[in-house]
Amino acid sequence: MIRIAFLIFVGLLFSGCFTKQMPSIQTYSLNYDSNVQPVKTIAKSLKVYEPKMFNYLNNSGIVYAQNQIEFQHYALNKWTERPSKMIQNLIVQHLNNIQAFSFVATNNIEVHTDLKLISEIDDFTQYFIDDRSFVKLQIRVYVTDQNNQTFFKYFTYEQPCQTNDAKGAVNALNSAVNTFVNDLFTWLNNNTL
Repeated sequence: MIRIAFLIFVGLLFSGCFTKQMPSIQTYSLNYDSNVQPVKTIAKSLKVYEPKMFNYLNNSGIVYAQNQIEFQHYALNKWTERPSKMIQNLIVQHLNNIQAFSFVATNNIEVHTDLKLISEIDDFTQYFIDDRSFVKLQIRVYVTDQNNQTFFKYFTYEQPCQTNDAKGAVNALNSAVNTFVNDLFTWLNNNTL
C-alpha cells in the first residue's frame, strides 16, 4: 500500500515537471536605420555578395565569449536568419535607399554589374570582461571593377553593450552594422568610383 502511494506521488511529481512550459525563445534581427538622405547617383551598378563567415558565427546562435576565448551561444536567444545574410541585406538596402548607384543587386540575381563587392567577416561576437561587455564587428571588403582592379578595406568596430545579455549584444551589433554600411559607402565613394 505504501509502495503504491509512493509510486503515485512520484508520478504526480514528475508529471508536474513535464507539463511546465519552457521559456519561449526570443528571436532577433538586424534592423536598418532608415534615417538617411539620398546622395548623387553614381552611374555604375554594384553586385553585393553574401559575406563569408566562420560557421560558428554564421548560424542562428548569438555568440558571446568569456575572457575572449570561451565562445558560446545564448540558449534562448536566436537570430532570425544567418548574420551574413542579414548584413548583405542591410548593405543592399542602405545603398539602394541613398540611391548611391544606378542599381544594387545581390549575387542571387544573374545580372551584369560594373562593380562587385565581396566581403569576409572575422568577428561578430559579444565579449565579457569583468562586469562589462562589448561587441566586435570586423569585416574585410574587396571591390572589383570591370578592369579587374581590386580595392580593399578592413573595417573594425567595437561597440559597448548597454546590458550584459543577448539583447544588449543585438543592440550593439545593430549599431555597429549600421555604422559600417555608412562607412562602406563613404569608402566606396572616395576610393573606387
